[in-house]
Amino acid sequence: MMCDIRTLDVLQSSFRIPVLLVILCFHGNYSQTGLPGNPLIAGEFEKNEGELVTLSCTCLGGNPPPSVRWFKNSKLVDVGGSPTGNGDGQYTVGSSTVTYNNYTFTVSRSDNMVNYVCHVENSQTTAPLTRKWTIAIYVPSEQPIITGPEPAITTALYAGSTYQYVCTARNGRPAPAIRWKLGTALSSAIEIHQGIAENTTTNSDSTLSKTTSLTWVPITDDNGKNLYCQTNQSIAGGHTTQRSTFVSIVVQGKSKDIKFPRSQT
Repeated sequence: MMCDIRTLDVLQSSFRIPVLLVILCFHGNYSQTGLPGNPLIAGEFEKNEGELVTLSCTCLGGNPPPSVRWFKNSKLVDVGGSPTGNGDGQYTVGSSTVTYNNYTFTVSRSDNMVNYVCHVENSQTTAPLTRKWTIAIYVPSEQPIITGPEPAITTALYAGSTYQYVCTARNGRPAPAIRWKLGTALSSAIEIHQGIAENTTTNSDSTLSKTTSLTWVPITDDNGKNLYCQTNQSIAGGHTTQRSTFVSIVVQGKSKDIKFPRSQT
């Protein structure tokens, strides 16, 4: 809207007397230039690896219409689909024009806590107006693996002797909680709390591998039971995922070579 303010004179006798103030307002588009508003971003703060995410950047106003572009750190990743170079396009809210760019992509572990930056600029900005967004990427750990006293060919255990088993869950983020359980079925197995030591290492891709060792003394009543390793890992949306594996336990009073069957769920 443009307004023109004028004073009109009225001739009375030999004098001109200003008697009326007139305001004329016109609707339409004009050539005035203006800065765009600061960018606003909407999106999700956490996702699981392999899921789609959409980051939406909008800005209000600006003449000429601004460009709205997405960067991953300093690398340009999306200029938008508008043929005029104004992001994905424009829409109006009341009497205001909004320029937007919706960037949709599949997240990977390399996207974890990376700065996604929206740049808004036109010929009136001396530097891009920017706002950044980060996403926490959850990566499921691999299936846990149990190694026993003799990884190649295990033998029956002696009651009263000390043995060590190791469970490893690799390449996840965050690192899972690992539990040892003993029983004939996972649903009814009793958790073991003693003789446990844990270690977590960071991999080159920023995922984590966790190892939990169990130092354990079997008794004769443990014969025929299963030793379970169960992982519980947080994922996006406040949920958890579980995986497990087990080794069958054979306890005898004398040594006898037996191959331990392994199963995964």
